[in-house]
Amino acid sequence: MRKFKKLISTAALVAILTFILNADAFAVTWEYGTSGNGKNPFTPRGYVIVTDTDKYWLNSRFDNSKEPVSYTGVQNGISYIDAKKLDGSNYTLYAFTDRNPQVYQYLIAFKNGQPIPNFSSYAGAPGRLSVETDLGSGADWAIPITGFEFEPGCYYEFAFQRGLQAKNGITLVFSEDGKGYIQYIDTPEERQKYEKDKYQEFQFMSSYWVVKDPQTGDYKYDFHLVPMRFSVQTYADLTTWNEGKQEAENFVGSITQKDISSGKYTQENVNDLILTLQSLDKEAETSIKKQLQPKAEENMQLMLLELKTALKKAQLPKPSTSDISTLLALLKEANDLYQTASANLGTGIGQYGKAEALALKEAIDSASALSEKDYQSVINEAINNLKEAMTRVQASVVREDNLILFDRASGVKAVIPRGVVPDDVVMYVKTMSGFEEAYQTLQTAFGKDSKLAVYDIKLYSHDLKVQPKGNIELQIPVVSGAKPGTSHVYTVGDDLTTSQIISLEADGYKIVSVNRTGLFSVAVTGTQMPPPKNIETKATVEETNVDVKEEPDANREELDETNGPKNVVENKVADVPRAKQEPLAPVSIPIDTIKKNAGSPIYIILVAALLVAAATVIAGYGIIHRRKERDK
Repeated sequence: MRKFKKLISTAALVAILTFILNADAFAVTWEYGTSGNGKNPFTPRGYVIVTDTDKYWLNSRFDNSKEPVSYTGVQNGISYIDAKKLDGSNYTLYAFTDRNPQVYQYLIAFKNGQPIPNFSSYAGAPGRLSVETDLGSGADWAIPITGFEFEPGCYYEFAFQRGLQAKNGITLVFSEDGKGYIQYIDTPEERQKYEKDKYQEFQFMSSYWVVKDPQTGDYKYDFHLVPMRFSVQTYADLTTWNEGKQEAENFVGSITQKDISSGKYTQENVNDLILTLQSLDKEAETSIKKQLQPKAEENMQLMLLELKTALKKAQLPKPSTSDISTLLALLKEANDLYQTASANLGTGIGQYGKAEALALKEAIDSASALSEKDYQSVINEAINNLKEAMTRVQASVVREDNLILFDRASGVKAVIPRGVVPDDVVMYVKTMSGFEEAYQTLQTAFGKDSKLAVYDIKLYSHDLKVQPKGNIELQIPVVSGAKPGTSHVYTVGDDLTTSQIISLEADGYKIVSVNRTGLFSVAVTGTQMPPPKNIETKATVEETNVDVKEEPDANREELDETNGPKNVVENKVADVPRAKQEPLAPVSIPIDTIKKNAGSPIYIILVAALLVAAATVIAGYGIIHRRKERDK
C-alpha cells in the first residue's frame, strides 16, 4: 500500500511540475499574421485635428482612410494651420487606434525637433467620435487631446509609444523571441520587458514574413519597421510686418492729388513705394508665413528696412535717384560668369548649360539698361533676377548628379550621388533628447560639462531601410551657441562607442563625408572637456548598419521602384518564400488559425491525467501480482 501511495504521489507531483514549468516557460504572445476570438494586435492609426472647417489627418506617409492603415511612402494630410482657430480657441486633437486602448497615456510630441514634456497629460479617456468624416472604418477609437496650445511658426510632430495596451490585452511591445506582441503581461519576464520598452517610440510594421532557423528548426517573423510620426506646421506670426508697414500704408492713404500737383511729393516715388509695399505683402503671405518663427522674424526685419527706404524716398519733395551700387557690383560678377560659361557650353563634365547661359545674358542686358532714375523697386527686381539667373548657371555645370534631402525639423541635409541609393529614397532624422538612455550614456561619455546634439539619421526606400553603397555628404547643424570651430562630429556605434570623424564647418553646419547612416553626435570639446571615453555598454539603440547579406531587402537591386508590387525573393533560411513586398504594404492581420507561443493548457492537463492513470495501472498490477504470490 505504501508503494502504491508513493507511486500515486510521484505521478501527481510529476504532473503538477509539468504543468507549472510549461506555464512559466512560455510568454503568452499573439503572433503576427494570426487572429481570432478578438485577440488581434491593435494598430495606432495616427492623429486627427479638428479645424474650423473639418477634421483632417495630420501630414504623414500613411493612408488612414481605409480599414487597414498602410504606409504609402508619399506625404498626405494637412501640412499647415494657424496657431489658433478663428475664434481664438485651441484646436482639439485626437490620437486614433483601431481598437479600444485600455492603457492610453503613451502619447508623445515634439516641437521643432525637441520633446514636449508631459504631453500625455493632455490625453483623455478613449471614446468614439459622434460624427466621422472620411476617417476610415478602422479609425474606431479616439483618444482626445484637450488643452494643448500651438505656438506660431513651429513644426510639430506627434507619435505613439509602445506602452499602449488594448482592452484585449495586446500591447505594442514586441516579444523577446520576435514572434509577436506580448499579451496581458502575465510573467515577471514579460513585465520586465514591457517596463523596459514601453517608452520607446512605436514604429509601423509595414511588412513581415516567416523565417526558420536552420539549426534549431524554430520559426520566427522578420519584419520591416518605419517611423510613424504625424506632423503639422503652424503659420508664422506676421505681427512684426503688419505693424511695421502701418506707417507706409498711412502715408500712402494720406496723399492727395494736390500734394502731387503742388510738388510736395512726386508721383514716381509714391508709385515706387506702392509697388514695394504690394510686393513685400505678397512675400509675407506666400513665403514668410510658412517659415519657422525665428527665420520669419529675421526676414520681416529685412523687409521693413527695404520698405523704410522706399518710404523715405516717397516723402521727399523732389525726385531722388535710386541706389544702384549693389546692381553695378552684381553686374560685374554676372558678366564674368557669363564670359566663363559661354566659352564652355556643352554636356560634358565641367561644362555649362546653353539655355541657362542665354537666360543670364538676357538678365544682364535688361539690368544694364537701368539707371539711377529708375524706381528702386525696379532696381531691386533686376538684382533678384540676376541672382536667380547666376544661380541657375552655376547649377547647370555638369557634375555627378546628386539627390538633396532635407529634414526641416532638425536642419540636417544629405547630398547623395545618384546611384548610391534608390532614387525614391527619403530621410528620417530623429533628434535624441536628454530623456533618452542613449543620449544620457553619451553625455556621460563626453563629460557632464559638454554640449552635444545627437541625431539618428535613417534612409528609407518605400518601407525598406537602406544604406548607401558609397560616400554621401551630411550637413549637420553645429551645437547651438557654440563658437566657430569648437564643434566636432562623432559616429556612434551600436554599442554607443564613439569615433571622431573629419569634418568641415561652414555657415553654421558641420560637413562630413560618410558611407553609412545611423547615430551621429556633434559635441563641443575643448581643454575643459576631455575627449569621450569608449564605454563598455550594451546597445540601447536600434541597429542602423544594414548588412545586405543578412537583410537582402536593403539591396537596391531587389527594389522595384515602380508603384507595383515587389518581386518575390526567396529567403535562404526560410522553408517558405517570403511574401511580396509592396510599396503600400499594409499591416493587415489575415483571419486564419490562431497560434500562441504557449501550448494550450488543456494538452498539459491531459498529459498529467495520463501520467496519473498510468501510475494507477502499474500500482494495481503490483497488488494483483503480490496476491497471486500469496495464493501459491
